[in-house]
Amino acid sequence: MKLIYKNIKYALLSVVFVITACNPDIEETNPNLLDSSNFWQDLDDVELGLNSAYATLYSQTLLNPREESLRADLAWFGSSRPNLSTINNRAIDPTFYFTHDVPDTHLVLQRQWDTYYRGIFRANQVIEALDRIGSDSDSERWTQRMAEARFLRGLFHFYLHTAFNEGSIIIKDKVPVLQSEFFQPLSSREEVIAFIREDLRFAYNTLKPKSEMPSDEPGRATKAAAATVLGTSYLYEEEYSEASQLFNYIINSGDYELEQDVSKIHTTAGEFNSESIFEINFDSNLAIIAGTYDEEAPTNRLAFLSANLSQTFSLAAWINYAYKTEPMDPLDARNYVDGVVVPDFEMNKKSVPLRASTIVGIADDVHTIVYDSNINVLSNHNGLFGSGTTRAARGLGYFKAYTNHDLVPAVIDRNGNLGQRSSKNVILNRLSEVYLMQAECLIKTGDVQGALDVINRIRARWGLILLGNGGEFMGSRSYNLLPYTDNSLMQHLMDIEKPLEMSVEGAGMRFKDLRRWGRLPSRFQELANSIFYTVDMSYTDPISGNVRFKSNILVETERGDPRVNDVDVIDYEYDLQANNYNESDAYLPIPSNEVSTNQNLFN
Repeated sequence: MKLIYKNIKYALLSVVFVITACNPDIEETNPNLLDSSNFWQDLDDVELGLNSAYATLYSQTLLNPREESLRADLAWFGSSRPNLSTINNRAIDPTFYFTHDVPDTHLVLQRQWDTYYRGIFRANQVIEALDRIGSDSDSERWTQRMAEARFLRGLFHFYLHTAFNEGSIIIKDKVPVLQSEFFQPLSSREEVIAFIREDLRFAYNTLKPKSEMPSDEPGRATKAAAATVLGTSYLYEEEYSEASQLFNYIINSGDYELEQDVSKIHTTAGEFNSESIFEINFDSNLAIIAGTYDEEAPTNRLAFLSANLSQTFSLAAWINYAYKTEPMDPLDARNYVDGVVVPDFEMNKKSVPLRASTIVGIADDVHTIVYDSNINVLSNHNGLFGSGTTRAARGLGYFKAYTNHDLVPAVIDRNGNLGQRSSKNVILNRLSEVYLMQAECLIKTGDVQGALDVINRIRARWGLILLGNGGEFMGSRSYNLLPYTDNSLMQHLMDIEKPLEMSVEGAGMRFKDLRRWGRLPSRFQELANSIFYTVDMSYTDPISGNVRFKSNILVETERGDPRVNDVDVIDYEYDLQANNYNESDAYLPIPSNEVSTNQNLFN
């Protein structure tokens, strides 16, 4: 797997700037740094600079899946219940995100802000260098690199706009030279949206489609990547017609299709699979150029954060139950233990649906191999499903998007080097996300059957019973035969289809969805009123011979149910969120270091 960032080490050394001193008569340049007088001379220099802009995507605070899943309704921190786990260092403790009390001094918050603006700075360097060089020498190459740089600049501004300060952030459209240019005021959210769309529209109109890109450079931005982010910007503003046109381009481009081999989803074998639109290409072979905790190392620590007992963002009870209770289609052979359709489905079906076994790891799943072992005999499974020969508080499962579950024993992800230096790629955008956003556009514009058809393509991939009274799969798949209105289908998309399909992917996607749908804080109150129960699930450890315990989940089970014996009641997960959340928590605050150093911020 060739990495387009192979020259990052040198690019990062080369991307520099000169700061003008307060005294206008004194200008000092660090002799160890390179400026435009001896760099940015040709398109080869531009390639190095563009690689450094792409390298910003490596940052461990680009997505913050742990913090963002806690901030939304997806996760619980750690495996201890009913008390949240904590991290001794309060400066990075993720539980502040869960309780919606994120201080403006929080290090993750500050690093996230800095990451996005660092990417913007580097993209601006490339844009200005290209403007100076001109396109006469190689116009096609020049145009492509300009479009990539503007895509990245638009992407980072979009991440800032949708995360911070109600969308009012600092627009940075050039490389600062004078001291006064380093400290810019906030722009209105309307100005920010217009700026973002200008960059992304240029990228969409200019970038090549996937089919015309070099096969050995799969990590570069494409026309579809620009269309996805631009379309999302329209969807977030409820401009459904504009969004739908862009999503329609991607779906009908012929460059992407839903990946039918589910073993290629959230696994190393599935990197750059048929539905991947924009993907961060990590590579452990380049780890020698950076330390483990280098924020732009070409490896990531997300596997460690997803699997380590003290660091884990584990499944919330409601989503555990939702994953495992999705109705499986008896017409799909993949849902049978032996892969053969037989008359008695209930006696021969797999323990959990394909979507559950692929996207999450839960104790009920006794047929899926993870970490080189069957989950039912995997001792203590990273501490999530029990902690020994006595019942104990425990987690309810883990998210597979970032773990190395397909490669190594669990202990390596939990404690070993690979967990800290994972080379597993991270998908920023994939086709099923576009399908679901297109379905939302169709619902909002009155085409309920069209939305059902789009959603059912995803459900068919997973072997789930399809929604509605029929469609393109009639005769080969089972339908639930229920009537859907725009309201009922939108409710299903918000509560089931989008969170279960996209899980913890994207840049805070779930929280942003809940916010724009107007589901906050009512969603937290709804979950605070829900009651789940854990039920013992025992097995014999094949090594020690001891009986060990895991947990199962039942929803709103009556205590008279014979399966319930000495249960753990889970009725507390979202009490804090329901009580703490208010409108001011809809966006993250501007970090304190920006407020304290930028005297022009509020001018």
